[in-house]
This record gives sequence, C-alpha cells and structure tokens, in this order.
Amino acid sequence: RIPHSDSYLRWLGLDCRALPFAEGVLAAVVEKGTMDALLRGGDESWREMCVEVRRCLAPGGCLLQVTDEVPELRLPLLESLSGWTVSYRTLESEDDYEKFVYQCVKHA
Repeated sequence: RIPHSDSYLRWLGLDCRALPFAEGVLAAVVEKGTMDALLRGGDESWREMCVEVRRCLAPGGCLLQVTDEVPELRLPLLESLSGWTVSYRTLESEDDYEKFVYQCVKHA
C-alpha cells in the first residue's frame, strides 16, 4: 500500500499477542476478523490477544471488534476478561447477513 503523502496513519504488521507498545498508550484498536481466526485455532490465542490489547489501551480506551459472531457466543468470551466494560450493536445491512460491533472500554 502506498500511503498518501500527507497521511498521519502508519500501517504495521504485528503479532497481536505481543504488541510493541508501552502500557496504556493507545486510544483505540479496531479489529476485524482477527479474533474470529484465533478462535478457530482452538487454543487460548484469542485471550492472549485481548489481554495484550487491553494492556496497551489507555484508561477509557476502546477495542472495537467487527464480526459476524452472534452475541450469545462472543459476549461470554469478552466478559470473562476483567478490566473492561463490554457492549455491542448490530450493524444494519442490506443483505440477510448479520454483523456486530463489540466495544470493550478499558476501566480507569
């Protein structure tokens, strides 16, 4: 990808279980499909990712997850991790394919 010349964004390819950021420095993390893939691995990698992202978030910082996984399956996983408040919304769609956004806000 060629960044726009005045872009303030940087694209990084990282291991989501070992992020190279100091504790509490990120305001937000957007995740689309990463946890879905990790869950299919059948191990605890999804938990490692969530713990690591929460470590890097500033108090009040937010992890946003976009997925098709229904709340009955995703909420218990996210709520099993202490240190944040979890909520979700159903995205409106023009097709019959439901999508959800989960918001995990780190406690102060």
